[in-house]
Amino acid sequence: MQTTDIETTTADTPDAERPRLLSMRQAAAYLGCSFWTARDYVLQGLIPSVDMPPLAPRPGSRRRKTLRRVLIDRADLDAFIASRRRRAPGPID
Repeated sequence: MQTTDIETTTADTPDAERPRLLSMRQAAAYLGCSFWTARDYVLQGLIPSVDMPPLAPRPGSRRRKTLRRVLIDRADLDAFIASRRRRAPGPID
């Protein structure tokens, strides 16, 4: 499995060259949280995931209903972050 260094994909790369869809690990790094926290956000519906259509089965194999890979749109992560901003100063618990 190949991992992408989030620092090089966000800080040094122009928007046109950055991937739009991120894996769960990349999304977690983008948010600055653990994989498991990002996974829970997706499972709770706080961050939408991208459903890729199933591919045609190979000859002799059974048809798959869904893919296991979960992809997250960078725009959805930005919207999630923007919606969680603290608007007014208040006490920090």
